Amino acid sequence: MNDSALKIAQAPVLPLKNMVIFPDVILPLFVARDISRTIIEDSNNNYVILVAQKDMLEEEPKPEDLYEVGTLCKIIHCVQLADGAMKVMIEGEKRVKICEYIQDRPFMEANFVELDYIQEDESKHDALFRALCKSFEKYIRQVDRNSSELINEVTSIGDVRKGSNLIVGHLSIKTDAKQKVLEEVSLTEKLMKLIEMIELELQILQMEKKIRNNIKDQVEKNQKDYLLQEQMKAIQKELNDGEDDPVDEIKKKMSKMSLPKEVKEKIGSEIKKLKFMNVMSSEASIIKSYIDCILELPWRKMAVLNKDFDKSKEIMDNDHYGLEKIKERIYELLAVQLRVKRSKSSIMCLFGPPGVGKTSVVKSIAKAMGRPFVRISLGGVHDEAEIRGHRRTYIGAMPGKIIQAMKKAKVSNPLILLDEIGKVGYDVKGDPAAALLEVLDPEQNESFQDNYLDVGYDLSNVLFVATTNSLRLPPALVDRLEIIKISGYTEMEKVQIAEKYLIPKQKKLHGLKDAELKFSTESIHDLIAKYTREAGVRNLEREIANICRKSVKLIESKEKENMHITKCGLYKLLGIEKYSSDKAELEDRIGVCTGLAWTEMGGDILYIESSIFQGSGKIVSTGQLGDVMKESVQAAMTVIKSKADQYNIDKELFKKMDVHVHFPEGAIPKDGPSAGVAICCSILSSFTKQKIMSNLAMTGEISLRGRVLPIGGVKEKVLAAHRSGITNVILPKKNEKDLEDIPSYVKRDISINLCEYVDEVIKLAIPGLGTTNIDSVKDELGAAIMDNPGNIGNNLEVIGDIQ
Repeated sequence: MNDSALKIAQAPVLPLKNMVIFPDVILPLFVARDISRTIIEDSNNNYVILVAQKDMLEEEPKPEDLYEVGTLCKIIHCVQLADGAMKVMIEGEKRVKICEYIQDRPFMEANFVELDYIQEDESKHDALFRALCKSFEKYIRQVDRNSSELINEVTSIGDVRKGSNLIVGHLSIKTDAKQKVLEEVSLTEKLMKLIEMIELELQILQMEKKIRNNIKDQVEKNQKDYLLQEQMKAIQKELNDGEDDPVDEIKKKMSKMSLPKEVKEKIGSEIKKLKFMNVMSSEASIIKSYIDCILELPWRKMAVLNKDFDKSKEIMDNDHYGLEKIKERIYELLAVQLRVKRSKSSIMCLFGPPGVGKTSVVKSIAKAMGRPFVRISLGGVHDEAEIRGHRRTYIGAMPGKIIQAMKKAKVSNPLILLDEIGKVGYDVKGDPAAALLEVLDPEQNESFQDNYLDVGYDLSNVLFVATTNSLRLPPALVDRLEIIKISGYTEMEKVQIAEKYLIPKQKKLHGLKDAELKFSTESIHDLIAKYTREAGVRNLEREIANICRKSVKLIESKEKENMHITKCGLYKLLGIEKYSSDKAELEDRIGVCTGLAWTEMGGDILYIESSIFQGSGKIVSTGQLGDVMKESVQAAMTVIKSKADQYNIDKELFKKMDVHVHFPEGAIPKDGPSAGVAICCSILSSFTKQKIMSNLAMTGEISLRGRVLPIGGVKEKVLAAHRSGITNVILPKKNEKDLEDIPSYVKRDISINLCEYVDEVIKLAIPGLGTTNIDSVKDELGAAIMDNPGNIGNNLEVIGDIQ
């Protein structure tokens, strides 16, 4: 066709799927769609416009589905194929832009105009084309094609347009990218785009090659490792005389154990991982340690419990003196154990001062019940992972203290002591006390979740017993505990404990025979009263051990053949008395009242001193007091002001005099409301200049209406008074029920007065003060009612308060 024939204004349009044809390119085209075959079969159509489709999935494209720019191509030759398709050889000649579609049936036909490049500097084209050829050469060599002939063909073309069209036809880039190159009106921009595309493809090809090489190396390494691993297994099997590999050993252990279904599935999944790992790798070691931990746990192994009630009772009585309340609770537990195999009893918590034998009692409980004993110390624990364990993702992960205790017990029904549960702390790592909620709840601990195990563990058969010196615990945790209070020992109980348990134990530990060391009863009394000051017997045992050591030295040095400890001998061995001031002051004083206090170490006496001096009516309280005790001072002062007329106190004194209330031993923090009546008596004594009885101690909270309210720690406080030589004690009337806990011999030595109103307390404490008793107050109020019947309602209300 001559040049004039190329300038036709219309031609049929042939849509192309996933293909863009460029001018100066000859290539075969396979035509299968009916509309395309119709164009080719029409003998009048020697030229056709090839245009790419926007959507490659469209089978019957319409004009709007095609791009506007295509290539006018000459049909050189066509052949009918056996499958009905046609093979057409075409030659791209010109870039054209479709102006308007004339028809769309039986095929599309459109008007077009030829597109040419804008005028530019051709010297720049040559430089860009040369750079393009170099980039294309690298690209062709990368894709492993028959690169030599194609490179020679491209470089031998002198026409930049033809060369660039040939290059873009051999690039493996997306259709829309090729279409943008075809539509470019600037030859400079076209060449630059092609260089950019080729460089990008080169980077992608290099990355693909690198990835393939890495995969190839990894596959080869894995194959090599597998072969070496199999060889190592074979060598180890020969060296170990046919011993099984770790996986086989694990399976043998599992076959001998009765494991829950969930645990078997978990171990099975871990074994699958272990099979494909190098036995020497760190990951394999972690998995094997995890499996060993699971298999070491006693999942269903139970200890045989003691069914002999009399024997259990004998063990408890022989191991501990006194402690009747807790022994009775244990006997109940033993009796239930004889009846039922599994009981969901509450968690016992032994609450008492240090040294009273809480831990040793729990050991005896385990011995009496026939349960293995395991102790968990919770003092200072502040990380939740100590209870729940660490997750296996961490290096050095391990199960928590509960699971470790079960491993140590080797049975599913041990007795676990949670020692010092009151000293559990918390910080940013979590709250261990909150983690204990699940452990100590009989309704939840059937499937305790340890982070390391990642499977539920049944703790319902475990008997948990806790000990604490303080009840400063979260309310939810206290709610799960059955608090059993262990009070301090009396002096007589300490004597019995020393004679029956402590002295024989220390003699044995120090290698002393019974005849070599003997204690008189008086020496033991003095040792308790003058060298120890505690609710328990820990310091007492320490002093007995001290005497035993000194006795051994004297006997071994031939200075003595045997030792008989008397009251005088204590001074020679132990030195001066440590607590000679433990006895109460037995001299009546103005403004000095003896109160009773409870501490975590047991009961103690507390002196309250008050003094008044010229001032402006201020109240000063010292002695490192808490807010509650400061408020008790204010309440006591208010009661005294309200009773000023009753005790003949000039009300002007309250405005002119300052009151200073002091609690000695100021380095020790003090708080609580139970010193209210003692504070009231001390201040009243200072205002009235009347002495308070020194052989009387008191405790009780005071209300603004003069009532004496109940308090706690009655037994410890009365024992402290008895220990200090006090013969009279005042307690609130509502604490009468607590007198049952006080030993009978203490009641014989101390006169206990129960008071409901502060007037009764004042009458007993300050006998020199002419006070009006309750009956006289009621008589006066009765007379007032008769004189003023109109105020009968108010008067009755006052009488009601007094009653």
